[in-house]
Amino acid sequence: DQFRRQGGQEYQLVLAGGKGWYYEEIFRQVEALGLTDAVRFTGYVPDADLPGLMHAAETLCYPSLFEGFGLPVLEAMASGLPVITSNVASLPEVGGTAVEYCEPENIESIAAALTRLASDPARRHELRAFGLAQARTFSWTTAIRETLNVYRRVRSETSTRRQQSASVVADGTSTATCLPHSMARTACGTCRSQGEQI
Repeated sequence: DQFRRQGGQEYQLVLAGGKGWYYEEIFRQVEALGLTDAVRFTGYVPDADLPGLMHAAETLCYPSLFEGFGLPVLEAMASGLPVITSNVASLPEVGGTAVEYCEPENIESIAAALTRLASDPARRHELRAFGLAQARTFSWTTAIRETLNVYRRVRSETSTRRQQSASVVADGTSTATCLPHSMARTACGTCRSQGEQI
């Protein structure tokens, strides 16, 4: 409503996706503000139809409060769609400098971002180029490689800790309680013979 009052009357808001929590309130607000002709609810959109929907859009406005990663932002950038998104959670990491940011719980901030992009074709063009470049920095191959590296590092650190614990058990001069037995609240023979308290 605020965006339309700031000059966005020619635009329609398309809400894509299935009904989520508190969706009844969204429908009530659209009706109460007299925006039924300005807001479209698509319902669930199959993955195969998303590229067409994005190519028909002027901007993706995604003021999410929480994201594990932010895949919709990445998909939009890869489609050459200018993006407005939240300045919270993981979204700044995904968007980098290639998106327009807003405060997700501030209506004025969201409306201002929409107005900026609607009134500035040069900025939209710039964000398209920046978004395509930013999207190329992400790939499933890179994600898999980095995830495997984390697993390998954890496995290596765990192996090192096990070796240190084993050397404590084998070394009769050590006064430390062996880690596996301290966690199990029992003591091995070496720990008992040294009078370790568990």
